[in-house]
Amino acid sequence: NRDGIAIRSSSFQILTNGSLYANATHSNDAGEYQCIVSETNSTQKSRKATLKFAYLLKSFARSPETKTVNVSSTVSFYCLNSGSLPLAVIAWLRNSIPLSSPTIITSPINSDQTTSTLQIANVTKDDEGAYACSSTNPLT
Repeated sequence: NRDGIAIRSSSFQILTNGSLYANATHSNDAGEYQCIVSETNSTQKSRKATLKFAYLLKSFARSPETKTVNVSSTVSFYCLNSGSLPLAVIAWLRNSIPLSSPTIITSPINSDQTTSTLQIANVTKDDEGAYACSSTNPLT
């Protein structure tokens, strides 16, 4: 059953080994699934399994803002992905080229959003450029 209701859908088949096979799933199929076997005097229930669908929202709740800073200072840019399952991987770019050397702090803030901070210490003229963040989901 799904969410406590017996499954009656052409999208699902119960295989001879007892497995549940989904041949065409949709987002409304997400939920908790459980196998229930009933006999005359007893009922056995399996552990519940949760079906979730991977997604990545392409928008950002917060994007880097233009900043002007003094040489030798520290600057931080912030980025917040609007939502992803599993959590998005955020990368930083300068002038459309991926960055790897500055300090990048990425952390989940809830079950589907990731925030990332790009921090550049001891800024030099060479750090000047257009900074952006991008997000990817390893499953989509």
